[in-house]
Parts: sequence; C-alpha cells; structure tokens
Amino acid sequence: MIEMVLCDLCKKRKAVIKIRYAGLNLCKECLSKFVEQKVMLSLKRTGVLGKLSGKYLIIALSGGKDSINATYIMHKLSQEYDFKMKAVFVDEGIGEYSKQRRAIVMDLCKKLGIEYRIVSMKEEMGISTPEAVSILVKSRSSIKPCSVCGVFRRYLLNKVALDENADYVVTGHNLDDEVQTFIMSLIRGDIRSIAREACSLGYENDVPKLVSRIKPLYLVYERESLVYFITHGFKRISLSCPYARFSMRYVIREMINDLEYRRPGMKYRILALKERLGKSIRETVLSSVEMRHCKICGMPSSRDICRACELKELLVKLSQNYKGIYTK
Repeated sequence: MIEMVLCDLCKKRKAVIKIRYAGLNLCKECLSKFVEQKVMLSLKRTGVLGKLSGKYLIIALSGGKDSINATYIMHKLSQEYDFKMKAVFVDEGIGEYSKQRRAIVMDLCKKLGIEYRIVSMKEEMGISTPEAVSILVKSRSSIKPCSVCGVFRRYLLNKVALDENADYVVTGHNLDDEVQTFIMSLIRGDIRSIAREACSLGYENDVPKLVSRIKPLYLVYERESLVYFITHGFKRISLSCPYARFSMRYVIREMINDLEYRRPGMKYRILALKERLGKSIRETVLSSVEMRHCKICGMPSSRDICRACELKELLVKLSQNYKGIYTK
C-alpha cells in the first residue's frame, strides 16, 4: 500500500507535487500560493507592480498552459491593482491545433469576463505558418518553422498593442523558457540578445513603438506551471504543435531537464548567470546599437529592415517558384 504524502507546509492535505530544489512536497492550495508568490516577486523585482494601477495590458493568450496561467493570475491581480486587460490570440493557421487553442481561448475569456481579440497571421502577414513551412521545405532553407512563426507572432503582438494603445504586453514565458533562450543565445554567440533579455533587472523599455513586456511566470518552473494548470482544472488541447520538434529549443529543453534532474536547482543557477551577464554587458553592448525604424513597416529595428519584413520578403522570393503561395 502506497503511503499518502502530506504537504510540508500545511501538514494536512495530500501533496500533488515535489519541489526537489526546495525539498518541499506541496498540496494544490499551497502550490497555488507558491506559484502566485513567485509571480508577485517577479513583478516587484521589475518595479512593475506599483505601476499597474490604471494601466492597459495586452495578454498574449495562446491557449497553452503558461499563457492560461498568466492570464488567470493577472486577471486576479487586476481586481486588486485596478488595471484593464485584453487577451490577444494569434491564429497561425495550423489546422486543428490552432482551432482547438482558439476555442479554449474564447471559452476562458468568456468565463473570466475578459475582452479578447483574434488576430489572423494569414490576414496580417499574408501567409500562415503551414504555408511558410511548405515554402521553406521545398526551397531546402535552413530557417526553422519556429523562427518564422515566433518572429511573426512577436511582431503582431506588438502591432496590436500599439493599435490598442496598451501600456504593456504580458507573455506566459516561464523560467524554463528563459533558461532555454539564454542557452540558445550562448550557442549562437548572440551577445546582443543576452543584453536585451534583462526582464528581471528592472529596466524599462524606452524604444518608441516597442511596447514593454511583462513576464509574470519568469521565476516559475515549467513543471510547477503544469501542475498549477492541471489542479485548477483548465481545459487543455489534445494536440501539440507539429513543428516544435524541428526547433533547437526542443533539444536544449531535453538537455536542461536532464541537468535539473541530476542537479536540482540547476535552472535557477543558469537564470542567475543570465541575469548577472545581462546586467554586466547591457550598457556596453546596447549603447553601440542604433535603434531606427523599418523602412518597410515603420516598426522599431536595429537594422534598416526589421526581421519580420526580412522574412516576408524572403518567403515572397522563394514562393515565386511554387505557384505564388504567398499572397502579400
């Protein structure tokens, strides 16, 4: 007979998760407090918490566990800190995967009483993710599906935030995402990205037309976010993105999870390194970067043409050999 493990904090309810790096078994209720306290800590560290009153936030709600958790928690905080929020779902056009997520987003927003907006990548960018992937595969391009989809989604979220005159864009990036991004930047030798990724260091974005971002789950492990999601009974989709396995992030994720298993707390230590390195090089690296506006769309960019427009032009050229898949 398996003995029931009690929560180490309340000492009375059944534990639903073991936090190995902290040596804690937590029940549903204590896990909720644990995660939400981390969110509060993250918002306080960035200096954002005291500035939220009267602000307008755009929530990047993809329908995945992390964006749902971020939306739910920020909705709770909106009642206490008096700020307005609207959810935005970017429909990449990935068949049933996008349809299921869209339905979940609409259902959650209706239950919470949150306004939402659906943005079609096909309509806004002239191409869906599957169409972009088809062009890249046929042309044997080295560009990965996630690179195109990620750039377009970030571009559209910023565009919507500008259209809505929002003060912040809220994303569901968790601690694992931040660590993975840091390792990927190191592998690529992308010092500029490391310098820009100073979310937890209290820097405010002062670039015109680039809406500042908030990452409530910055200090929350992906596993903690998953159990929070499950124990709150949120609806989840039955499919995963068909292109995720082609990303470098997929490989990095497995590697870091293995390190964390062998050395609990490793992700925290990597995150701390990311912050120290970002803080030490930020002024030097970014002072040499001249921010300008894209000659095509007018969005902020460190180059004459932003990455989104650069990818659009590339896809147009490549598609000319394949019966004009691209419509813009």
